[in-house]
Amino acid sequence: MSHSLPWPVLGFGLLTLLMVFSGPIRRWYGKVRRRRGGVYVWRVDHHHNRARRVTGYVGETVSYYFRARQHMGTTYYRIDGTRSMAPRRAAAQPWSDLNPKMYKVIPLPWWLCWKWVLRPLETLVIFATWPVYNDAKNRWNPRRIDKRQAQIHRLQRDQGRSYQVVRVWTAHLFRRAVLLMTGLILMTAVYGWLVIFR
Repeated sequence: MSHSLPWPVLGFGLLTLLMVFSGPIRRWYGKVRRRRGGVYVWRVDHHHNRARRVTGYVGETVSYYFRARQHMGTTYYRIDGTRSMAPRRAAAQPWSDLNPKMYKVIPLPWWLCWKWVLRPLETLVIFATWPVYNDAKNRWNPRRIDKRQAQIHRLQRDQGRSYQVVRVWTAHLFRRAVLLMTGLILMTAVYGWLVIFR
């Protein structure tokens, strides 16, 4: 003789559970649907040679917008999560003054923005791009700058800011001039090749 519950009792129990937890489930689903994330890469100026651009940082997030604000130090967070405490400004990354630009390398739809999907993708991008300022998953990288050294570099740049501004401007101007000259030489070589072998 079977002691299983009849289908109407099971259905009524399931319906009761859904009604009890419908609010939290609906809020959780709405929160998950708002995700706009994936894997991102920050390209920054090199800390010594400002004419060079390097891969500064690689990360994963469920919100590109809020993570970018967090890295640049333009967002606020509550100290212990309660509403009674005054918000505190998040500290900017040490590389946030190196003309940073964020690229969305692997944008994912909301239903794939889970940590178990994002973290392996982030690891693959770190292995492919060799970022300078990543600490975790990047200890093998000989180009890596640890957090303490990055903060020392930032303090040095902050102390000589007026000199750095002129230096950055001239370095970028020189880099653009070199790129323009390279393009003109290549175009002249292709034109010459077409004229000779026509």
